[in-house]
Amino acid sequence: MAVCYNNLWKLLIDRNMNKTDLKEAAGISFNVMARMGKNETISFDSIEKICTVLDCNIGDIIEIVKPKKEVKKPKTIELFAGAGGQTDRNGALSTMISQIYLVWI
Repeated sequence: MAVCYNNLWKLLIDRNMNKTDLKEAAGISFNVMARMGKNETISFDSIEKICTVLDCNIGDIIEIVKPKKEVKKPKTIELFAGAGGQTDRNGALSTMISQIYLVWI
């Protein structure tokens, strides 16, 4: 599970506050603000300070989100038969494709 602070940023806009105003009013460090900007976890103490200043609940500023699963797409690879080949009319060497496989990487 991951945290998301989008609700906090929306709440700040509604209250006509910027991040610096919040940092100073709540007495939290620049590092806490930076961690929230990257959707990283912060201490409960910092969350409590933010909620006190904004007079809100934890759910008003933090959302727990499930990480998106990465869907693997098949990739086509070509397998060639041997090192030899045939020449075409122009004398260029062409290799015969024996099979094409879909592989999951």
